Amino acid sequence: MSPVLPVISLARLRLSSQSSQEKDQLSSLSAALLEHGFFYLSDHGIPQALIDTVFQNQASFFARPNEEKSVGIDRATNLGWTPIQQERLDESRSTSAGDLKESFYLGDGLDPAGEGKVQQLLPPTLERSRTDLQALWQESRRVAIEVLNGFAKVIGIENDFFTPHHTGGLDRLRLIHYPPAPSTLQQSEEGDIRASQHSDYGSCTLLFQKDVGGLQVKLRADSSSISGAQDTRWIDVPPRPGCLVVNVGDAIEFWTAGRLRSTVHRVHAAERK
Repeated sequence: MSPVLPVISLARLRLSSQSSQEKDQLSSLSAALLEHGFFYLSDHGIPQALIDTVFQNQASFFARPNEEKSVGIDRATNLGWTPIQQERLDESRSTSAGDLKESFYLGDGLDPAGEGKVQQLLPPTLERSRTDLQALWQESRRVAIEVLNGFAKVIGIENDFFTPHHTGGLDRLRLIHYPPAPSTLQQSEEGDIRASQHSDYGSCTLLFQKDVGGLQVKLRADSSSISGAQDTRWIDVPPRPGCLVVNVGDAIEFWTAGRLRSTVHRVHAAERK
């Protein structure tokens, strides 16, 4: 049976340091960070109705013609739409084509409060959803800051150490669509891999999953199986109701001098069609 990632309660993690529940969650978080760099996050407080609405909105957007989806692309800031197979996360793959996915990056220009901020230009379908997207961006930022506070507690530094360095300017909300594989690739390894293996370059990632799996995490070379041998398997991270998936990014690994490490992961086709 594949190892199961631990579930961390954000509500318990934010309790007083004198609370036994908070101490238990910190212990579990520490183990998760040191072993996998990935964990499920429950009790995060983001309304499920908001998450469902954004999933519906993004489905409508990705069904639109490419001409409409390309509105607002800003390569200087890496905002806007990235077409299918334009991005290749693993340069060592033999295929010359990119990953079988498309995405849309949203930044703090969703709600350009503050001097010098410019509102992000959105395609019409997403423009009609701006309020919902803005709400999810803000809620995700709130949760990310609390998660980073938890990271700080684990390594024994001031709880809010990371907060002043995360002002929101580089925070991104990314909508991702994994379309069916072309018939020419359905029976090949290239058709199975939708996002090739990589680690995330930011501080931390919050992943919202629907009811279809595909995320896989590579066990680290220093992880051991029951027999004691080094274990480098890929493990599935299926959707868990009410939970987000959180992972450590490269920036935190650099920031903590490797005490907290990012982990290689990928998205595998959930099933062949």
